[in-house]
Amino acid sequence: MKIMEHIKTKYLVVGAGVGGLAAGARLKERGETDFLIVDKCESLPVNLQNGVHYLHSNDFGTPFEFELKEITATEEIWDPRKDEFKKAANIPEMMDYSMKVMGLRHPSSIMDPSNRNWKTYIPMSNNMNDLLQGYHDYIGKEHFKWNKYLERVATREKCAEFSDCIIDYEKMISTAPLNKFGTIVDINLGSDYGELEFNHQALNITNYRTKNIVPNWLVGIYISDNRFPVYRITILNNIISMESLTKLTASDEHITKYHLDRYFDYELDTKQEYTWETGRIWGLTKDDRNVVVKLFEERDIFLLGRYGEWDGKRTIDTTVIKANQIIDSIAIIESNIKRTGWHHSDEWIKENLKYRDKNGRFIKREINKNI
Repeated sequence: MKIMEHIKTKYLVVGAGVGGLAAGARLKERGETDFLIVDKCESLPVNLQNGVHYLHSNDFGTPFEFELKEITATEEIWDPRKDEFKKAANIPEMMDYSMKVMGLRHPSSIMDPSNRNWKTYIPMSNNMNDLLQGYHDYIGKEHFKWNKYLERVATREKCAEFSDCIIDYEKMISTAPLNKFGTIVDINLGSDYGELEFNHQALNITNYRTKNIVPNWLVGIYISDNRFPVYRITILNNIISMESLTKLTASDEHITKYHLDRYFDYELDTKQEYTWETGRIWGLTKDDRNVVVKLFEERDIFLLGRYGEWDGKRTIDTTVIKANQIIDSIAIIESNIKRTGWHHSDEWIKENLKYRDKNGRFIKREINKNI
């Protein structure tokens, strides 16, 4: 019989991606020392090289010094065969693009980039993985456990079973993909709330190195022609990143290079390929998500992140902000219990979170005690 290590912690954070790291950093910032972040990887999953990643905000509340720079962003529609670029697509092009990426449930707004008004930021080092490393270093290695594959969660006993250990917890923050996490937790999502849809489509990312582009310029190119398997190309700081629903063949690569090479000088032998297994997600409505999140919170499990909440609109920035809000809301509840011995209502918590900014800092001291 296998002997399992038995661990106890106040806060158990599942997943060491940006959401789990932000939650751990917020706990430490609030003076909490009794928490663990567990992940199935062997070490910190610095995986933000699988494509071009960037931020939409430069103020999302890192508790350590981390410098960002704003960069220029340009998006256009490209017809490779006509060698035409333009800011807005016509109706036939929009229909072609919609059919091409139908399996992704892509937002239609990307076929009208001329109307998008957004800011873009990246680390001063040009490497988004440095953000993950910064969180890790701030939190401290003593708060991490690696090679831990979550197999079962007993919410009433507040016990999480991993491949080689059992962890008792008081509160859990989970960034694990909800479609899988829901199958190992003793919460019956199906019978209680009907059949929930957790749809996803794997993506193939193909990166190349290029040299002839100025730094700090993000270029986004959308291709509606279904004869080209690549539907989006993103270029930033010497990386050309191509997204496709299928793996590019040698023929696909050469044809794409033939048309793109006149603008961006790159070599096929610099290729790096990644498969984004979970990829694009959809299917869970906003109302369904709210019900599921509430159900888990009643069992002291707080869902976080694009996959943890099954919310395809979650970005790195909004995930960090949500992590701060979750930890702050837990702190409000615990502070109230310690002071009064009774729980405040959800309305009280929501009301008093209004007096904090998006990073959790107090912006107003008055508290409505009548709720």
